[in-house]
This record gives sequence, structure tokens and C-alpha cells, in this order.
Amino acid sequence: MLINRRLLQYLRAGSLPLLLTILAGVGGGVLILLQARSLSRVIMRVFLEGANLAQMQPLLGGLLVVMVLRAGAALLGEVSANSLAVQVKEALRSALTGRLFQLGP
Repeated sequence: MLINRRLLQYLRAGSLPLLLTILAGVGGGVLILLQARSLSRVIMRVFLEGANLAQMQPLLGGLLVVMVLRAGAALLGEVSANSLAVQVKEALRSALTGRLFQLGP
């Protein structure tokens, strides 16, 4: 994939949303691994060790917390990526408008 270097200069204006998007993606990846690990522990305890619901409540609560955090990371990533896209579009539009006014009719 080729990225135009002139387009990358517009990312400097939105460095905070870009950083948030990257961090949310990395955090979401880590949370996916934690969710898979928690789910495998729940399945192992129930099917191999024969644990009942009372014994599983702490693990299920932890799994719920990880799922909520993962959803929050996904939401943060979407919102920050949308914010970055809006900032880049506005910068591109203003540059294009300025160039058109500079050229004249």
C-alpha cells in the first residue's frame, strides 16, 4: 500500500486522536487475549473439573470486566478515528479552498 507523503503531513494536526486510535487498537488486542484466556479457564473449570456456578462467579465476573473493557477500547478507537478523519478532511478542504482562491477565476 502506497501512502502519499503529502497526506501524512495532515496527520500532524491530529496527533492526539491518532495516538488514541493506536493505543485503543493495541489495548483491544491485549484485551482479546485476556478474554480468550478467561474464557478458556471457565470452560476448563466447568467441563474438566466439574465446577458449579457458585465456584465460577469470580471467573465469570472477571470475564465480564474484560469484555466491558474491550468494548470500551473499541468505542474509543472508533470515536478517535472518526475525529481524526474529520480533522484531516477539514484540513484538506481548507487547503484546497485556499489553493483555488489563490488561482482565481
